[in-house]
Amino acid sequence: MTETLDRFGARGDGRTDDTAAFQRAVEWSAAQGGAMVRATSGAVYRLTERIRSTGPLRLDLGDAELILDAEHAGLQAAARLEGPFDLRETQDGGTRISVALPDDTPLPAPGSWIKIVSDALAPWQRDRGSDDRVYAIAEWAEIGEGSTRSQLVLARPLRVRRGIDPRSVPGDEDSVWPWDTRYRPCVVWAHAHPVTIAGGVWAHPPNRDAWNAPTLLVLGHVDPLIERVHIARGYDTGIRLTGTQGARIVDCRAEMLASDPGKGRFGYGVADGGGRGTLVQGLRGTDTRSLFTTSIGPSERGERRTARLLGMGSSEAILVRDGQAGPHESAPWDTHHDGRHVTFERITATGGGGPAVSIRARETAVRGLVLNGTERGILVFTDWGGGREDGDNWLNGATRADYPMVQVADYAGTCRRRPIFVRAGTLSLTGTGRITTQACCGLRLSGGTVTVTGAHRIALGSEVGEEDDEEALIRLFQGHEKSRRIFGGATVDVAGLLELDGRAIGRAGTYGLYLEENTQVRVSGLLVLRLPALATDLRGGQGRLDILGTGSVAVTRPERDGAVLLDASGSTQITERALERLIAAYAPGP
Repeated sequence: MTETLDRFGARGDGRTDDTAAFQRAVEWSAAQGGAMVRATSGAVYRLTERIRSTGPLRLDLGDAELILDAEHAGLQAAARLEGPFDLRETQDGGTRISVALPDDTPLPAPGSWIKIVSDALAPWQRDRGSDDRVYAIAEWAEIGEGSTRSQLVLARPLRVRRGIDPRSVPGDEDSVWPWDTRYRPCVVWAHAHPVTIAGGVWAHPPNRDAWNAPTLLVLGHVDPLIERVHIARGYDTGIRLTGTQGARIVDCRAEMLASDPGKGRFGYGVADGGGRGTLVQGLRGTDTRSLFTTSIGPSERGERRTARLLGMGSSEAILVRDGQAGPHESAPWDTHHDGRHVTFERITATGGGGPAVSIRARETAVRGLVLNGTERGILVFTDWGGGREDGDNWLNGATRADYPMVQVADYAGTCRRRPIFVRAGTLSLTGTGRITTQACCGLRLSGGTVTVTGAHRIALGSEVGEEDDEEALIRLFQGHEKSRRIFGGATVDVAGLLELDGRAIGRAGTYGLYLEENTQVRVSGLLVLRLPALATDLRGGQGRLDILGTGSVAVTRPERDGAVLLDASGSTQITERALERLIAAYAPGP
């Protein structure tokens, strides 16, 4: 069954307030089990309140325009939520959890997913200081067979991880989440309905500085589909997912989203808050803070506690592919600290004021990245405060699993400065990579590890970057005391080919490597350092350079023919042709 918005009284002339007609239409769609509602082609609808759907919904707006003429005007599709219900104990290795469900609460069905939340915090949140963004630990869990009102049976054991009491002091962190009683674990879940939102050009009017609201909110639904939606202007997030499962966002576009974190506006094109199994396909946009991000926390201020809890915790098993980003204020492709299993495939970043990708999540992969003149290249980080301040708040992890872990493969393009920058994290460069930059430093590491396999080349330029980047093609800092306890400083392992070409650098005093104390470069593959004419020396600092097994380091200078090859047995002079043969062994042609 299909009806048009006209049937419910919508005028679509751009002047009449069509809010009530839209609300009647979505309520009719829900009553009919998700019947289709279509817009009239070429219509312009004016909305002055948020349209709210709590049941099935199919809405196809085609090429219609929606003028969102109030701060909270937009659309919210929310599933029916259950909970929170307190959990009491776990049995059988975490596959059975005790709970007391009211008689009027339907049991979650086998194969469905619940979210378990506690008051525990991740270790990196200990010193949040004046920052009030504190998020409880939360995990998705799949329901198995045999649940009762007093005991929920899980399909597999719940992942147990270390958590801290926000009221505890450093060192008082022996307990694990979620079964310590002081952490008050609880469970929430959603009874979802089919939801499809397609088409439409959604835009708030310009110059509304005090406004602050997402445009589309989808909360708790399973397999919702959002396709061909164009967010043309907004004052926070364009499309916000909260606690969804299997959401699909296909061929959508977001642009001109106001970003002002001081006013609570973050300007994300698509933000996944605590979702699971999200697919973002063909997302395009420009002039936002980030085009996509995993953003933990509630979707809207003042929402009820169950909805807030459902959006807490990890966004996990996320796939973002075939995305194209124009200039953005920050990184167009971004993940927050509590994301997990996030994959970016075939994404492009053009221009803008930040890096092409910014990764803070665990177990993240970037495969197929094109950089078109971005300000920075690949950024992997835990903190943003310099890595040396006692007040750095994101550096409290207990193991490497508490810090970002990223694999980047098959990337190419140009950026102005800092092509690869890691702060307190783990980065694995695989496949092939080639970046051309105006910067004098190709790889900067401040605490953490970088592992290189495959073949990777960075061509450097003559522009002076940050002051502490100017000294070397590769610059290693030992990092903050907190992260040194985990990583032991900074380490680069070159098991494949890493070539840094600094011949275009025109300033004096550049090293090939500058290694602070407690840092090291280990080479079991081939490291090629093409020094500029005015280079000072191969190495500076007190760190170590270790050449292992059949590994070698090749150093060239413009004023000398050939290269000096350093290996475990010493140094030899080789020709440029011999060096090219060595390089080809690691990076064969097609």
